[in-house]
Amino acid sequence: MTIKRRLFISNIVMILVPAAVAALIALGAAFAFWRVVYVQYMDESLEDRRLPLVYKMISKQVESYLESGNSQGKAFVSLSDFAESHGIFVKVNRADGGLLFFVGNETEEFRQIENSFSELLAVSSDSNAKTGSESFSMNINGISFVKKPLFVRGENYSLLIFGTFDWHEDKDNEAVFKILLAGIVLLVFAAVFATNSFLTRFIVKKVQSPLEILEDGVKNISDGNLSYRIDYSADDEFLPICSAFNSMASRLAELSEAQKKDEKNRRELIAGISHDLRTPLTSIKAYVEGLRDGVADTDEKRAKYMATILSKTNEIITMTERLFMFSKLDLDEYPFSAEKLNVAAEIKNIAQSFLDDYGEKLSIKTDFSDVENDCGNESETKIEKAEIVFDKIQFRNALANIVENSLKYCGKEKCVVKISFGRRGGFAEISVLDNGPGVPDGALEKLFNVFYRTDSSRSPRKKGSGLGLAITAKVCQHFGGTIFAENATEKDELPGLKITMRLPLA
Repeated sequence: MTIKRRLFISNIVMILVPAAVAALIALGAAFAFWRVVYVQYMDESLEDRRLPLVYKMISKQVESYLESGNSQGKAFVSLSDFAESHGIFVKVNRADGGLLFFVGNETEEFRQIENSFSELLAVSSDSNAKTGSESFSMNINGISFVKKPLFVRGENYSLLIFGTFDWHEDKDNEAVFKILLAGIVLLVFAAVFATNSFLTRFIVKKVQSPLEILEDGVKNISDGNLSYRIDYSADDEFLPICSAFNSMASRLAELSEAQKKDEKNRRELIAGISHDLRTPLTSIKAYVEGLRDGVADTDEKRAKYMATILSKTNEIITMTERLFMFSKLDLDEYPFSAEKLNVAAEIKNIAQSFLDDYGEKLSIKTDFSDVENDCGNESETKIEKAEIVFDKIQFRNALANIVENSLKYCGKEKCVVKISFGRRGGFAEISVLDNGPGVPDGALEKLFNVFYRTDSSRSPRKKGSGLGLAITAKVCQHFGGTIFAENATEKDELPGLKITMRLPLA
């Protein structure tokens, strides 16, 4: 269940539960009101029950006395004592109006009230009259009086009770109402508190558990455990957050690996630069010392020494220029000059240039045909018109770096190179295949790392700077292409290493 749905349910429950409790309390209060107030004071059909409790007690004691007729009995004594102690005057008349007995203290106010309502206080002579049909009570100037007809042992009597009690403000009922009101308030507050507590746990539990999972994940990542992943499958708002956390952890792991790789490459770069600079500098130093010490004692030797020094110096210059270029490419600051190039024409020009430079040491074959039959029946002439957007100088340098790599590591008296060009899915594929020994499969992906060299099987006599293929890979990436290496298969014409550039067609 989502948090949004839980909040919706909690809001509904927060309204319905207090409302239901309030409704139950209202029903209970209504029932109590009916039992305590209405039945006692307002129900005209139950006139006797409207009387205050104290008057009911007096009425029962009088009836007990009339039943027994014993003025010394417990009922009469109790009635007399109660009336005396509470300032109540109780008077019982016969049906003919004559006084049967009275207890308590009669005051002037009591007499005035009795005289004023003499007709109402008269006793009915009808023996068939229902007891209670003429009962009434009043309150005048703080004095309450009650008249209640009694029918005992076949005789009608009139019970008159006078006192300072206000029958409309019975103290017991007032206490009941206060307790009832306090109970209502407490129940409402208790219902709201209980509902709020339950709903808080209902929502907090749903939120707290995912937060604890996320907190644990953050601790693991901060402790360096980048392989840690959150296992969370609940279909709620935290699922995309946990997925994003896992994606972040994966990205951090990739960045960490990349950082380690960069650090390793940096160390290899420093080691490579140191190695490649030390070798020519050592040679230059040796030849300079030979000139200084007179070892080169003839013009021919001195010329040879100077030529060697110049060659080693050019090696250093070439390497530093390539290193500078690689740094610019790595920072994406190299100034390229892109233009449309005819791929076939450029390959032919580069191949002829290499043949002119290396003569018998190099043989180059070219093959221009589509890699896949996705160009219809286009002829080789149309294929040769294919163009790419590239820097002309850097395209030649990239192809030259690959061919020179084959020349350096071929290991044979004559290096044979086949340059193939075809189209595949909107890309120009340019492959250079040689007749060298190839490289171990595990080293193929590393060929384009800066200063990387394979084992001695690829470098029996001399080694390059290790920058050529790295620069070629950077240039291809800049123009939206890729480069990869693979060993030749049985289908290939030559048995060595194949390096392929995939560049977008114009």
